[in-house]
Amino acid sequence: MNKSNTKIIFSISITIFAFLLSAIVSVYLITTENKEELLKTKKEVVSAGDQDLFLLRKVFQRLKPKIDIIENYFIDKNNAVVFIERIEELAEQSGLIVSVQDVDLVEQTRDKKIYVENELKIEKIRSHGELSMTVQVSGTWKGIMTFLATIESLDKKVIVKGLRISAIADNERVGSDWSAIFELYGYTT
Repeated sequence: MNKSNTKIIFSISITIFAFLLSAIVSVYLITTENKEELLKTKKEVVSAGDQDLFLLRKVFQRLKPKIDIIENYFIDKNNAVVFIERIEELAEQSGLIVSVQDVDLVEQTRDKKIYVENELKIEKIRSHGELSMTVQVSGTWKGIMTFLATIESLDKKVIVKGLRISAIADNERVGSDWSAIFELYGYTT
């Protein structure tokens, strides 16, 4: 863990501690019916809370670009069609004839163990999703290699799980000397 993460965790811990301490003090003052002391403490807590909120907002603003990178890394399961259309567009931009087949969107779950009244209960919760598809293209060797390089440089995490390239026997289509089948795989949110 690097120093900046440690500082962030420490700041958040202090903030949580301050809020808990202020809550305990507030409850004590209410029970002793000391209204003047309660108002003074409330003002101090609000002031400290405002400062902590300001610091948390500053930390969030500093981390926002990194958070965006992580969020963009995964494919949005609700926009899988948009992602598939993007893959088709990239193939066409590489000068290829494209066909997307065998699209599969699967939700993965994991067990969450919880104790309720000293009894172990296991719940299934979503851990992540997986999107897989087969993309068949035909065109020039350069077009296929350009498409491959483009897929590998996407901001989304897309894994080329399999790739089969073969020469087209009959040259009925000018410039379509090669065909390729890409098996693509990615994680969804």
